[in-house]
Formats: sequence, C-alpha cells, structure tokens
Amino acid sequence: MVGSSGRRRTQVAALLLLLVAAAPAVGQFAETEDVIEKPSKEGEGRKLDASGLTNAFALLVNATRSIDRAEIGGGAVEVNAGRVPLLGVDWLSFVEHEQGLLEFETFAAIKLRTEADIVVGELEVPAGNVSPGFAGLYSLWLRLDDDGQWTLIVNHEPDIWGTMHDPAKDLGETPLEHSTVEGGKSSLTIDIEPPDGDSPGTLKLTWGEHRWRTTVTASG
Repeated sequence: MVGSSGRRRTQVAALLLLLVAAAPAVGQFAETEDVIEKPSKEGEGRKLDASGLTNAFALLVNATRSIDRAEIGGGAVEVNAGRVPLLGVDWLSFVEHEQGLLEFETFAAIKLRTEADIVVGELEVPAGNVSPGFAGLYSLWLRLDDDGQWTLIVNHEPDIWGTMHDPAKDLGETPLEHSTVEGGKSSLTIDIEPPDGDSPGTLKLTWGEHRWRTTVTASG
C-alpha cells in the first residue's frame, strides 16, 4: 500500500517529467519586445516575453553562454559559445595543446548563425545551408597546425558537442590571427564588430590571455 508521502513523490516525479518533455530547447528562443504581465503572490507584476521566459532565464543563458551579434550584409550574424572557464579539463587540455583540433569536453561546439551570405576570413559562408531560404547554421572549430598557424574551421553541423567534429561535414577553413594580451578574459568570450565604411568587420574569440581574430564581410 502506498502512503501519502509516496503518492506525493510520485506526483512530483510525474510533474517534473511533464515539464521536461514540454520545455523547448534554449536555442529555439528569440529576443522579443512583446511582454505578458503576470501577477505574483505579492501583487507585483513580473514580465515574461512572448515565449514565456522570465528575466531569470535570460540571465542564466548570459551567465553560461557568450553571445554576440552584428548586422552584416543586410542580415543578423550571431556567434554563440560556452563561457569555458580558465579551469577544468578544457582549460588544461588547451594549455597542453600542441597541434590539431581544439575540442571542448564539457561544452557544446561554438555555433554560428547568419541570415546573409558572408565571408569569414577567406571563406565564403552562405545562408541556407540547412534549409533554402533560412539562416545559415554552422559550428566553428579552432585548429593549430604543425607550423604554429591557427585556423578556423566552419562545419555544417551546428548543434553538436565540442568533441563531435566530423571533418566530412566541413565547409572549409580560413587562417586566424592569434595573439596574447595582458589581462584577457576569465572565460571564452565572443565579439563581433560589423564593417565600418571600407573596413571589414571582425570576429574575435578571447580566452584568458589568448585572442583569435579574423575578418567578416558581406559576400559579393
């Protein structure tokens, strides 16, 4: 015979399973200015965006992901990377990294989303690679060649773990400018700057004292 405490545990477990099944992936949410007022127990309203997300959820995403956007070629270009800290297995693996592909054991691969055809460094990166007429979705990978040159690999699989690179799905690669700076960032950080006049835009990754940089422009 199941007691009242057993029934409560079963009900709570069922509710949690329902919530998990109903919750959409983080990457499906987009920023929106539409809000919904919801009364709280204290009588003070709390704002949710149209997808039902609270500000606390947005803060959680920003705390765990470095996301930057820029308008390039008439469309939004966004890069999304985990805030990989200067500790743990990923940092230790990087410190000991001498050549080859740089992987992340505890984070998803860096993700690129582009609404326009762009050129990253020397590589043409078109929109519509997943479905014609929609934004281009890619993963980005860093590789250190045996001659000490860093390159950026653009791969057609956007939503994969940081150890799941498939070279058969690579679009191509382009050289990266690498340098070290004092201070740096306490976790992996992404920055995109749009083109300014005749000057190309830039895509920059900073991790600790290390900085990788390449240009980003509209295609054509």
